[in-house]
Order: sequence, then C-alpha cells, then structure tokens
Amino acid sequence: MSGTLDWDLFCRSFAPGLLDEWGAPEVAARLAQDLIARASSFAESGPAARAVLRAPFLEEVTGYEPVGAPAELLATVCVIVRCSVLEEAHVAGVLHDDGIEGLTSTATAPLFDWLGDHAVDAPNDPAGVFAGLNVRWPRAWAALGALARSAGGGRAAFRMPVAPVPERPDDSERYDARTDAEGRFVVSAMDARFDQGAMRLLEAAGPQVVLVVSSLSRLSRHLDKMLRMLEIILSRGGSLLTTNSLIRPGEVFSRSGELLRPDSWDLSTALEHTQGLSGIHRKTLMSVVARLA
Repeated sequence: MSGTLDWDLFCRSFAPGLLDEWGAPEVAARLAQDLIARASSFAESGPAARAVLRAPFLEEVTGYEPVGAPAELLATVCVIVRCSVLEEAHVAGVLHDDGIEGLTSTATAPLFDWLGDHAVDAPNDPAGVFAGLNVRWPRAWAALGALARSAGGGRAAFRMPVAPVPERPDDSERYDARTDAEGRFVVSAMDARFDQGAMRLLEAAGPQVVLVVSSLSRLSRHLDKMLRMLEIILSRGGSLLTTNSLIRPGEVFSRSGELLRPDSWDLSTALEHTQGLSGIHRKTLMSVVARLA
C-alpha cells in the first residue's frame, strides 16, 4: 500500500499545510507533534494492546475510504489521525467532514507503510500517550479486548477484573456545553471534561440498565475519557448498546456479517436493524425498542 507521500511528510508538511490553508494555523502548528506522538505510542504498544486501542472504532469506519482497506487499518487511522488535535479544528467549524475524510484517506497508505516498519511484536502494555489505560480502567480495557475478539460477529467473554468502583466525575470536571439550532450539544470529542449529555448518561448507569449510543466514539474520542465512561457503566452493572455491538459485564456481542454505519445523530439505525444479531444481543435490542416505544 505504498505511495509517494510518506508518513513523516504527511505529518510535518502535508496535513499542517492544509490546516493552515483552511484557516486553522494554531492547530496546524501542533498537529505534526501530536500525530507523530500518537503513531509512535501506537507502534510501541504490543499487538494485543493495539487491537484494544482500535476496537472502539471498528464499526465507525464502515464505508470509509480508501475502499477495500481492512477495517483494522481504517480504525488505526482513526485512533492516530481522526482522534488527534484535528478535532479542535472540526469543532471550531474550520475543518468539515469532507476535509476530515480527505485527510484520513490520504493518511492510510503512508501510515500502513510506517507501521509495517515500526510496530513492535513484543507483548507490551499500551505505551506513550496511551500508557496506563489498562491499569486505570481495567474493566473497560478487558471489555474492549473482548470486542476486538468478537469482530466478525458473535460473543466473546471476558473476566471482570476485581477493582474499585470509580466515582462519577465531580463538579470540577463538568461544564455546560452550548447547543446548536436543533438543541444538540456542541462539544469537542477530545475534551476530557464532561458535558450535560455525558453526565446524564453516567448518572443513569446502574444494574440491568442498557444505555444506547450510536458508537463508542459518541462517548468520546479522548480514549482515557471513553474508557473511564465505559468503566463507570460496567462497574455499576450496566450495559452499552451501539449500532453493532452490546457490551455487558463479562461479555460482548457483535453483529455478524456486514456492519451498519453508525449515524451520530439518529439512533434509529442502531435500533431498527436486527440482521446479524442473535441471542442476548437481539433480545436486548428488542427490549430497548419496546421501552422507547
């Protein structure tokens, strides 16, 4: 998958140059360092850790370009490029969806080549900017490991680690997000703080409670925050239903066959299609639909 643009050139010149041209010079000035740090951290993480880090984004990349690229590679691009400081330009309205799609698509081949030369085979823990995620949020880490193993469909079990139940975020971590004309919260997906929507979700978490989001990245693209939220949900006996998966204490279910592309704003996609679901996964989805009817 080699091309004329290598990863170093993409990070240091191509992507920052476009952001500068599009009117985001402050983000452009920090982008190269962020992309290089994220890629190096990912490469220094062991194969199992890399599988966990990309697992939350496997359903999100359904239909992404370049067409035909493996979902695991597209999800890796999501971890390193989409979840970088690019999000700041996106939430500011400078970088639009088509610009993001162009950058992530262009990054795919050079990142694939670079990782082929630099990704370690040793069974390392998550490294660099991802270091400690498995220690801070052990339940969530174990669940995402099961999600990675269930890719392609079916059930994967995991052992719920014995660990303290984390507290919900305190007042110092909360903020009031602004809303758009349709009443939707406008937030940076990389903001480590918790807006009203995130707090409502966490406050609802409890035994037998099934929470619904279109995809795990709707919790956050900030991986520490995403895993923290999942840890809070699982530690309280709750479950999380996405467009293509069900994460419960001790087990994960994934849709078989072709995955559905999540719709960030319309949960009907997650709730109306049962093809590829079976057993507990299908039953849980149907019970959520009945509850919301």
